[in-house]
Order: sequence, then C-alpha cells, then structure tokens
Amino acid sequence: MEEHLPKVQSGNDVEAEFKKFWDAQGKAEIEKICSEENLDADKVTKMISSYLFTERLPFRDDVVNAMNEKPKLLKRKAVSQRVLDKVLGYIKTFIDGAPE
Repeated sequence: MEEHLPKVQSGNDVEAEFKKFWDAQGKAEIEKICSEENLDADKVTKMISSYLFTERLPFRDDVVNAMNEKPKLLKRKAVSQRVLDKVLGYIKTFIDGAPE
C-alpha cells in the first residue's frame, strides 16, 4: 500500500488513486503484450474496443493484421490464438475484473 499509494491523505482518495494505479497497470500490460508479440498497440486497442462493443471475438485476420511481422501461413493459427488468449486475459483482468 505504501509503495503504490503513498500520497493518499484521506480514505476518500483511496478509490480514485487505486483507479489511477489500475489504469496504469492495464496500460503496462498492453505494452507488455505488444512488446512480447511484436504487435501494433493502436491496432490492439482498436481490436479490444471492437470486441467490447460487439461482444464478438476478433477474426484471426484481425489478430494477424495487428502483428508487425506476419507469421508464415502454417503458424498463423497457433500464433494468432496465443495472441488472442493474451488479449482476452487482459480483458478478463483489467476490464471485466476492474473495480467499479
């Protein structure tokens, strides 16, 4: 608590400060996923927004289009599924599991 919320003066500020902390953690996680998988962060953000709006999983081509380097055809299914799993994990943790 002291490490992440040292400037909180009153109990009323805890919720707002935690939201800032949670948002920063979410942003860091997106950056980590994009770095690990060599993805375009803007395209990933758009893909997440589209998923949240439509409640439909992105198509494999959408995932592949977010990649800076496209995998060979034989590896696309496995690679795109791995990326999709990471993105869905992010959504489950930072959006669906986010504090109100």
